[in-house]
Amino acid sequence: MKRKDIIIIITISIILSLGMIIFHSTKSSDILLDKSENTKISEKIKAEDNDAVIEQDSAAVKNEKVVVYISGEVVNPQVIEMKDGDRLIDAVEKCGGMTENADKNAVNLALLLKDEDHYVIPKIGENLQLNTSSNNKSLQNNNLVNINTADKTILISLPSIGEKTAEKIIQYRETNGNFKSIDDIKNINGIGEKKFEQIKDLITVK
Repeated sequence: MKRKDIIIIITISIILSLGMIIFHSTKSSDILLDKSENTKISEKIKAEDNDAVIEQDSAAVKNEKVVVYISGEVVNPQVIEMKDGDRLIDAVEKCGGMTENADKNAVNLALLLKDEDHYVIPKIGENLQLNTSSNNKSLQNNNLVNINTADKTILISLPSIGEKTAEKIIQYRETNGNFKSIDDIKNINGIGEKKFEQIKDLITVK
């Protein structure tokens, strides 16, 4: 074989070797890039999933309910279910709003509602605090009305209990002593089984 041919063969071999090296290097770079892109995509998906979970948790918190009792000078005194974060004004509006006799300046309508609390909207001229168990001795056991200590104002806050019936309850206590159980309130003339069903879950004896 001539020297010239040998040189040509060696040159071709070198070129082929360089080509293979360049090819493998490029392929490795592509693989690394693909892995990098896949990692970024995976991280993005995880981030989106985490955001979705956070949004769901936030929505769950926002959807929590509170149950409160609104009575006194509102159109429809009742136990109502509200959203966590609602304020007293929202509950009053759900009860049909205040009556003409309501003392609108005596209550803080911006109060945040608390589960199981009882709120009484007072009449003009009444010296009545907005009720919670801490500031009204007549409210016991999760703000139930204690029929052994409740005054006339508190008693008439109960559904279907008017001034005359409230006076009868107080007179009964003074004559016969404290009620032994909530069922004893049915001894009051004017409180039958139907009216008792309306108030039994709102009263207690202590």
